[in-house]
Amino acid sequence: MKRLCLRQRFTRGGRLPEWRSKRRAGITLLEVILAIGILGGAMAAIGELIRIGSRSGAASRDMTRAQILCESKMAELSAGIEPLQSISSMPLDALDGTNEWSYSTTIEATDREGLLYVGVTVTKVVQSTAKPVFCSMARWMLDPELEMELLAAGMAMEESVALEEEEDAASLE
Repeated sequence: MKRLCLRQRFTRGGRLPEWRSKRRAGITLLEVILAIGILGGAMAAIGELIRIGSRSGAASRDMTRAQILCESKMAELSAGIEPLQSISSMPLDALDGTNEWSYSTTIEATDREGLLYVGVTVTKVVQSTAKPVFCSMARWMLDPELEMELLAAGMAMEESVALEEEEDAASLE
């Protein structure tokens, strides 16, 4: 038996078959439909990724805003700008003029005398379909009433020390 080379085995006498020898003038309809399907699937996936990214960006923006407002309200309480009293769901005046944020404060006495537990929670007022955004902070603070008493006692002590020093200075003369 005669051994044929690889090309001769799959072709007729070393020549390409007649249907394969013709040059293709363009792409087939099947290739066009397949390319459009791949492009459509890729565009749908990219669109979904963009939607997820924008939703995550908005959620992180809201969480950052809640943390800033919570820290700000806690600083107002610790500085004495706001009175230390428990408040439930009070609208928070924002600089942008929207009233979409509210805050609550919790003031409780602790086991230690003169020490208060101060908790602040800031919540974004949202529609029922959206996920709520909130931030909570807690801090222990000195009781302002006790602080005032200690300050008054310290001032009284300073006055008595000053009077004693004056009396000692007068007795030495």
